[in-house]
Amino acid sequence: MSANEIIIKAFLEEAGELLNSLEGYILDLETEPDNREVLDALFRVIHTVKSSAGMAGFDTIYEFAHKIEDPFDSIRNGQKAFDAEVANLTLEARDIISTLLENGEEKSPEMEERIRYIIATLGGDLEEEEQSAAKQEAAAKTSFKSYRIHFEPGENVFMQGADPFMLLSEISTLGDVTVISDYDCIPSLSDMTPESCYSSWDILISTSEPLSRLKDVFIFIESDSTITYKEIEHPTLEDDYVPKIGEILEDRGVVKGEEIQGALGSQKKLGELLVDEKTVSVSQLDAALREQEHIKKIRKKNIQAASSSIRVSTDKLDKFVDLVGELVTIQAQLAQVSQRVGDLELETLSESFQRLMEELRDSALGIRMVPVENSFSSFRRLVRDLSRNLGKNVSFDYEGGETELDKTVIERLQDPLIHMIRNSLDHGLEDP
Repeated sequence: MSANEIIIKAFLEEAGELLNSLEGYILDLETEPDNREVLDALFRVIHTVKSSAGMAGFDTIYEFAHKIEDPFDSIRNGQKAFDAEVANLTLEARDIISTLLENGEEKSPEMEERIRYIIATLGGDLEEEEQSAAKQEAAAKTSFKSYRIHFEPGENVFMQGADPFMLLSEISTLGDVTVISDYDCIPSLSDMTPESCYSSWDILISTSEPLSRLKDVFIFIESDSTITYKEIEHPTLEDDYVPKIGEILEDRGVVKGEEIQGALGSQKKLGELLVDEKTVSVSQLDAALREQEHIKKIRKKNIQAASSSIRVSTDKLDKFVDLVGELVTIQAQLAQVSQRVGDLELETLSESFQRLMEELRDSALGIRMVPVENSFSSFRRLVRDLSRNLGKNVSFDYEGGETELDKTVIERLQDPLIHMIRNSLDHGLEDP
């Protein structure tokens, strides 16, 4: 499985929890609209959904979440109030994102119309959204990639009013970036013109943004500058191979393959030898080393993202519990045999095995236990929507959410509890 596939899988597994958290925070804010802690938590969830969707290549969700995020930034800054309309639209946006995840981002005309309405009503720029959608349809979907950008501004860039450092700062916001400065072309102080730019930079960026977005950063100075773009390969999670210094230098066009082969027989490190022979400069070697470190960093980050949580299918979990049950049976038979034989060493071994089996059994059964709060929290939205439709004033509260039950039991309780709640609101409560 490639790094990009790992990222997509992790996002899909995480998205359900994020959307449930989003729903919970919206409902909390309805009762406590001035709760800054909940508002900040809600904003972080929206931002995480946006960032994760962009990283995984879900462009429609990324754009939609981005438009939802901006109004909540205004709410946090006190420029906009959180009211019932904002809550309703955000809950609807949450449901739309959930649907987009389920159907592979396919949008019906009705859904597109609702998305446009939500964005416009929450305070987004509808015209800008239309332009973004058109641009998105025209652009090919991109995945998480790494690029090596060589940026050599024109000598008169300062005279044109441009600031290379502002461009470097802007591109650093688009992904994981390593910037490498090259000062080899800087002349001696006596030959230097203060108004001229003699530096160049290598930019290593790993991002989910399309290449066109990276090129937009340099669009105003590209005619007077030398800018090249080259995609560099990620090592997969299964293949931990990271390019060697010689391979990076060759890929950069600094040295040729035969020069590397000729230097490999030396006792010195390849980089040191190439510098001693003046085949490469110190800055070129440093750039290759920094690129190697960047690739290692990105691979480590992908591994951490993939291993931060482990989710096991119910079938595998059931199989595991069944096997533990069989082991418990075998352990009981072993205990009977050890007592019948009367061998002290066998009895000691049987007792140790029994103790370990009890711990393993408890652990296996504990894996299936989940807090009932996971189920109860979804009822808040149900009660909210039903009470509004029925015109009844209802507040929903529960206690004991930390109580744990087997996952299967909770799933089987879900439908009966929903039926009871609906009947309670329909027939058990009077109108105001």
